[in-house]
Parts: sequence; C-alpha cells; structure tokens
Amino acid sequence: MNKTWTTAIVMIISLTMLAGCGKKPEASAPTENDTVQGSQVSQDLTNQGASQKPMSKDDNTVSAAPGTNTGDGKASASNTDKKESTAQKTEHIKVYYADDQLLELKEAERTISFKDEAGKYEAVLQALQKTEDPKLIALWAKIDIKSVKFKNGEVTIDITLPDEARQGTDGELFILDSLKKTLFQFDEVKSIELLVDGQKLDSLMGQADLDHPITRN
Repeated sequence: MNKTWTTAIVMIISLTMLAGCGKKPEASAPTENDTVQGSQVSQDLTNQGASQKPMSKDDNTVSAAPGTNTGDGKASASNTDKKESTAQKTEHIKVYYADDQLLELKEAERTISFKDEAGKYEAVLQALQKTEDPKLIALWAKIDIKSVKFKNGEVTIDITLPDEARQGTDGELFILDSLKKTLFQFDEVKSIELLVDGQKLDSLMGQADLDHPITRN
C-alpha cells in the first residue's frame, strides 16, 4: 500500500510540473516611458520620410549665379549688358598765334582733352581760338567753326566768316599758316580741306589763294 501511495504522489508531482511548463509568461504592460519613446521614434520616421521626396530632374540641376558661366561655358545674360565707357584722353600740343604786332607767328604749348579722333581736332581748333597770353593774338578767335571731321588722313573744316573776323593780306596769310602749322604737327594729318559755309572758295578772304585741299609743303 505504501508503494501505491508513493506512485500516486510521484504522478501528481509530474502532472503539476507538466502543467507549469505548458503556461506562457504574460507580457508586462508597457510603462509610460516606453509609450513616449515609441511615439517619438514613430514621429521621427514620419518626418524623415516627408523630407526625402523623390528627386526630380530639376533637383539635379545647379543654377549658375549672375555673371558666372553655366555648364556649357556660355556666359549669363548679365555679362552681355555691360556698356563700354570711353575714357577721356589728354595730349600736349603746339598751337600757333600771331604776336601782338602781327609780324610773325609764335608757338605756344597747350593741353587738349578729347574722347575720339574727331574730338581731338575739334579741341585743336578750339585751342586756336583762344589764348590767355596778352602778347599773343588768337587769329581764329572770331571765326565760327561749324564742324570738324577727320577721315583718311584729311581734316575737313567748315567755317563761317563774320565781317569782324576778316583780316588784311598779312592777317589772312597768318590765319592760314597758323592752321597749317598747328594741324600738320600730327603725322596722321596729310591734308586739310577748308570750307566756308560748305563751299570751296578760291580765296578765304579775297586776298590769298586757298588750295583744295591744303597739303604739306
């Protein structure tokens, strides 16, 4: 009988152990901290996905800044809008005036300013029209200069002669000689065409011959 009880007790213990092994441990309930961390991770993943949009063709293009070159080497439009500025030039020249007795021509040095070739000879003629030296007479002072042009080595001057600008024979010769000496100092000037109101006159003031054109001697 003792053997029977022993066998029964062993069987009960075995059944109890088998029952215990068959049960799964229950998962513990999530804590508040675990819930917060899980929510944060989920939010981070959502934000990351939103920022990484599919790349389009435009996203792969680098835009050139104004004034720089694009990938094909062409300059941007802003470079083509630049305007060229003309620098003011200065030159020291010799100008010829009559002495205060109208006996001879006197040389004086002047500085002229100009922007281009045509402007250069306009400035030269303007220098002939004035002097601050009381011992010199600007023979061209009362002559109206209408236009000055330079082309192919020739300076063409169109003037108007008011009555007060007219001189006697010596004065007329000095006017022409002062013009020739002043302009022919420039190597590029080969001839001078002097017109009166657009006309080629045989004489400037009626007393000396006027060549068309006037050339170097």
